[in-house]
Amino acid sequence: MKRFFLLIGVCIFALTGVYAQESNDYKYVAAKSILNEKMPDWAIKQWVTEKPDTVGKFILLDFWGTWCHACLKAVPRLNEIQKKYKDQLVVIGINDESLEKVKPIHDKFNMQFANGLDSTRTLRKTLKVKGFPHTLLIDPHGIVRFEGYMEELNHELTDEKIDILLKKYK
Repeated sequence: MKRFFLLIGVCIFALTGVYAQESNDYKYVAAKSILNEKMPDWAIKQWVTEKPDTVGKFILLDFWGTWCHACLKAVPRLNEIQKKYKDQLVVIGINDESLEKVKPIHDKFNMQFANGLDSTRTLRKTLKVKGFPHTLLIDPHGIVRFEGYMEELNHELTDEKIDILLKKYK
């Protein structure tokens, strides 16, 4: 009988921990899920823009391609997020194409956020990103708090969600 109650207690404790974390609510993620985990080490070797200062800030990391219609369609929203949350958050686009391909698209679409190149696809391979766009919101401590496509129906990364995450994990 004691084992039964111990098992029930362990289950309740485990479930409480799960529900206290951010959740994907069973949405499809086109990459390895690392929600509520430490972001793997990543370093951009080449920048399309100036390297942004990310110390003490949230990072909205957006994997994109020059050929990806949905990625380019998301640029105004990414610009809006960068502008609205500039003191707390840095938007960084990650592209694995050449500077010669990315720079003209960056300029043409008036991207008002940082962009870096991962030409060896190191980060993309580590995270097993299979589809673009793919977005991660990383808190100042390096923990991933949102993952997926930020415009996905019923899972949008709205200002309200951003506000909640910024307050909760600053």
